[in-house]
Amino acid sequence: ETFCASLGDQNSILLCNQIVANYAEIAQTQSDTDIFYILWAGSLVFMMHLGFAMLSAGAVRVKNTKNILLCILIDACTCAVAWWLLGYGFAYGDSAGGFIGTSRF
Repeated sequence: ETFCASLGDQNSILLCNQIVANYAEIAQTQSDTDIFYILWAGSLVFMMHLGFAMLSAGAVRVKNTKNILLCILIDACTCAVAWWLLGYGFAYGDSAGGFIGTSRF
């Protein structure tokens, strides 16, 4: 805003304000796209658990199917809790030397 006000000409100020507003809208769109991508990728990973459950259930005898499916359900739940506790902070926290996140736990 201070940069736009320093231009002096009314048309230049108007154009500058529109450009600033467009940048804000683009930043919001990028943020929304990032959130959508994270949710989409997470759902695909969860679907891999389902696919592995079907593969494992088909590879064992009928009497062991419940045990295999329960093991995979426990694995999926454990992974979700571990991501909630640690993974998000490691992936998206403030970087410590460019290797791992150290905040947002």
